[in-house]
Amino acid sequence: MFDVLGFIPNLITLLNLQFGFFSIISCISIANNSYTNFTPVYIYHIGSVVFDFMDGKIARLLKKESKIGEQLDSLSDMVSFVVVPVLLGYTKYGLLLPNSFYLLCGCYRLARFNVSHSLNSFEGLPTPVACCVVLLTSYLEFNKNQLYYLYLFLAGLMISKISIKKI
Repeated sequence: MFDVLGFIPNLITLLNLQFGFFSIISCISIANNSYTNFTPVYIYHIGSVVFDFMDGKIARLLKKESKIGEQLDSLSDMVSFVVVPVLLGYTKYGLLLPNSFYLLCGCYRLARFNVSHSLNSFEGLPTPVACCVVLLTSYLEFNKNQLYYLYLFLAGLMISKISIKKI
């Protein structure tokens, strides 16, 4: 029998993924049409953040945490918080090298998270935080050189051993 309550947190996680996909489509549309209004990318990103924040809280509230939910969360985060800032950096600033490093480190960070079992802290900077910093600085129109080094710095933080307390 289908567990409706158990699917609600997964549906919320999938909404994170959907909004990440909308951000990607917006970046591609901007690149193909040669216009520079990145506002939809930032708006869709806010949706991803909201749903990413809600999914785990709802799962715990409903007592419906699951292994599939953990995997869906990381896969959704890969799209929304790793691929989106990489594509944004490429389409808006033409960055390739730092974005490649960010992509690899973000993927590694999520894989490491899936096999760790720390209840109180994260090891390394969480991908949603790194993405929010990238998108905020992009929105504030930091220049290409600043973003170049920011991507490299955040990538390094994601794979670092720094312990960050969970909230």
